[in-house]
Amino acid sequence: MAESSKRLSRWSGSTDVGGAAPVEVSGSPVPYRIGPLEYQPLVFCKCKCKMKAARWISWSLDNLGCRYYRCIDKNLEEDYGFFEWLDPPTLKWIKDLLLDLKDTVFRLKREMGEAVVDEARERHFEEVELINQCLQRQLLNMDAQLEAKDKELVKKEEELEAMQKQLDALEVKMKGMKSNVSSSCCVIMFVFVLGLLVAIVMNGSSK
Repeated sequence: MAESSKRLSRWSGSTDVGGAAPVEVSGSPVPYRIGPLEYQPLVFCKCKCKMKAARWISWSLDNLGCRYYRCIDKNLEEDYGFFEWLDPPTLKWIKDLLLDLKDTVFRLKREMGEAVVDEARERHFEEVELINQCLQRQLLNMDAQLEAKDKELVKKEEELEAMQKQLDALEVKMKGMKSNVSSSCCVIMFVFVLGLLVAIVMNGSSK
């Protein structure tokens, strides 16, 4: 029984993600434990958009319980057509088991008065809304990262300004030292010339 539950969890993509809230998709008999854009490792569309592909669970009779990747732009006017299966074809007995469980879930929902939405009719709107929510979370994360980078750039600019001030002060100091050296050289040359003239005068007087 435990082995059967583990297999069912594997085929439905219901992996524990540390207490993350399940994603409700009306066309699916069970909530998604991992959102279509929250899986790891990343898989990018092999098309022009180059965006992260959404990962869905198929509930069709032919591929019951199999996960697949699909371009997130598939419901827009320009469909790039990226599609890739993640799981191998479902074994017949697992397929029958999942189909029975799916029917049971929908039957219980009807008995509880919950609306069972036709997947083929409503899936389009559900996917778009779910993808928008995931993209909004990604944008918030990107904004936080950009804000952190901006703070880091401001800090580096302040460090560069401080270094520039140190360089300017050093340049002024070097100019002062050059001026002092020039003055000293002039004094030495004056003393040397004066001494030479005195020596010449003294030498002429002695003759």
